[in-house]
Amino acid sequence: MTTTALITGISGQDGSYLAEQLLARGRRVIAYLRPEHHGLGCSAHLIGQISVRSFPIESFPAWQDWIDEEQPEEVYHLGASTFIPDSWKDPIACHQANVEWSVKILDAVRTVSPATRVLMASSSEIYGQPRETPQHEHTATCPITPYGVTKAATYWMTQAYRQRYGLFIANAILYNHESPRRPLHFVTRKISRGVASIAAGLQDKLILGNLDVCRDWGYAADYVDAMQRILQLDRAEDFVIGSGRLEKLQRLVEVAFESVGLDYREYVEVDPGFVRPTEPMALHADPSKARRLLGWEAKTSMPELMRLMVEHDQREVREQLRAA
Repeated sequence: MTTTALITGISGQDGSYLAEQLLARGRRVIAYLRPEHHGLGCSAHLIGQISVRSFPIESFPAWQDWIDEEQPEEVYHLGASTFIPDSWKDPIACHQANVEWSVKILDAVRTVSPATRVLMASSSEIYGQPRETPQHEHTATCPITPYGVTKAATYWMTQAYRQRYGLFIANAILYNHESPRRPLHFVTRKISRGVASIAAGLQDKLILGNLDVCRDWGYAADYVDAMQRILQLDRAEDFVIGSGRLEKLQRLVEVAFESVGLDYREYVEVDPGFVRPTEPMALHADPSKARRLLGWEAKTSMPELMRLMVEHDQREVREQLRAA
């Protein structure tokens, strides 16, 4: 019998890479699309290969009915409000999207499909200003943004449901993972598109914020493979998913410009207006548990990732110039 996997967040980078990999492994993929999202976004090329359902996000009866009808073996809850500056602009909407939506899915599974295995996409932002570096599964949560708070709440709710009801639900604590499918307002994509535009002579400068911020950067396509492995275990556990390598944002910028033969110092300007008042400075994963129990590690290095993203954006820029 074919395994059915339900994905939320199908229009984003993670949802699209995950759907591709699940389809390649013979899964039947069904996906939720929020009514306000017109089109499948990053998964538009998968039309005809996946079944899509759309209804108001807040409708608990709709979630119950759909999950009851499909009885999916796996649920990957990736959908969320993920852009941290937006969480400060509208923390209420962030809470509704990230906490209330997650609880509706957990309770729908509990009530109508308790055998379903659920992967909840958590975030390194739950550690905020971390009390130890690198961070592992037992590092204390200390979020410092509305987004981080919502992800911490969902992380703990997942653990509570697992302990109370014996469900197979697990958290994947995901560190920064990027790709050419990232929206342009995220800093890594802002860098890769800026470099491509500068190389093509379309802009003169790239304006960024704090270049000393450090993150554990990885490739989204690698990280969704870890999600799938988590749901194949004999029991549900939580995992830190990251590369285990800490890099300054300045190094990403340097690599991106080097890939087109330019020196970033000639093109990058720092604008204090882009510096966040509360910015975690060193989120660094310890993925040793994932290596030990999942046999997983990040395959794509940061330099490989940045070159991949710049090359993609160079192709897009050339296509735009030809169409102009």
